[in-house]
Formats: sequence, structure tokens, C-alpha cells
Amino acid sequence: MSDTILEPGASVAAGIDAHDRGDFERARRLLLGTAEAGDGTAQFYLGVICHFGPEPFNNTDLAALWYRRAAEQGLLGAQRNLGVLYEEGVSKRQSDANAAKWYRRAAEQGDALAQHNLAMMLSEGRGVPEDDEEATMWLRRAATQDDRPSQIALALRLSLGIGETEDLIQAYAWLTLALKSSDKVDDKDRVTWLRKHVARRLSIQQIGAAEQLARRLTA
Repeated sequence: MSDTILEPGASVAAGIDAHDRGDFERARRLLLGTAEAGDGTAQFYLGVICHFGPEPFNNTDLAALWYRRAAEQGLLGAQRNLGVLYEEGVSKRQSDANAAKWYRRAAEQGDALAQHNLAMMLSEGRGVPEDDEEATMWLRRAATQDDRPSQIALALRLSLGIGETEDLIQAYAWLTLALKSSDKVDDKDRVTWLRKHVARRLSIQQIGAAEQLARRLTA
């Protein structure tokens, strides 16, 4: 069947399938008309092709254009990726304020990576006023979605009392969860060292309570 006679929904599905198989030219051809007609999913996948695809498809200007169209329709993946482009620099133009804006929109929809990235910007005052309490709140939301970097960052903040009252039992629990999901030797060593550092400040009974908390957090 010719691509040109596919129904719009079928065209998007076929375009996504072509993207997933690495056939970027066919994916672009299948998605373009529907994206231009306003379909947010097609716009998002065109943005992905332009953002992550190889030459000659890689074009961050076009990626930002398609992401923005999809993001304005509420697609959280487009909102998050548009934030990444602004944070890293779109065609050598960088905007922390725009990055934080789009991260926030995706974070409010529950995207863990956007929640983590927004938390980092809030903790450093990049693009938004510095706010440790809000940063810790977003890290907690991401951590509960098994986002390991957020679990580690949240544990560090809890161990130091940044953004929340110091809570070493929670810190140990989150590091325990992060350790289970660490897949690199260097990363495991770092998390293990951090957990041992926290453990030095806990009694045996408190460590037991932290381990029970870690089990409840994954229940």
C-alpha cells in the first residue's frame, strides 16, 4: 500500500513503527503531512527524529519547532525534550528560563526526568529563583518513580537538611533503593560510600527502621 493513501491515524502509527526500526526517511515521509495538519504525536516524533536522528535528519532548529508545536498541545515528552534543548542550547542559543518553563509543564504532568531537571535548576537558581523546598519536593516526586539520580539527590538533601528537616532514616532508605538500581560499578561504589557515611550517624535500630522504610517505599 502506498504511504500517500494511508489514513492519518494509520500514517502516524506506521511512521512511529518506521522510526522504531531506524527507517528515518520513511518515518519522516509518513509523519510530515499529519504533523503539519496539527497532530501532536506526529509533531513529537518528527522532533525526536530531528533531535536524535543521524545526518542528514539531525537538525536542532527543526527539533525545537516540532517539539514546541507538540508541547503547546500538552505532550509531556515534547515539553521535557524542548526543555533539554533550551538548557543545552538551541542552535547555540541557550535559555535557562525557557528550559525551566517547559520542564515545569512536563513535571506537573508527572514526568520524572523533567521533575529531576527542574529540581536541579531550582536548587541552583538557574532560570528560576532558587528554592530548596520546591527542589526537594520535585526530587521526592521523581524518586518515588524509581528515578535513581533523584533518589541519590534526595538522600543527600535529607542527610543535610536541605529543603526539608534532616532525616537520616529516609536518607538511608533512599540510598538503599538507589543502590539496588545502580548498574555501573563506579556508581554502586559511590552510592555504597554515601550510605555508609549516613549509617555512621545511625544506631542499629535506626538502620533497621530505614531498611523497613525502603521496603515500604517499593511495595
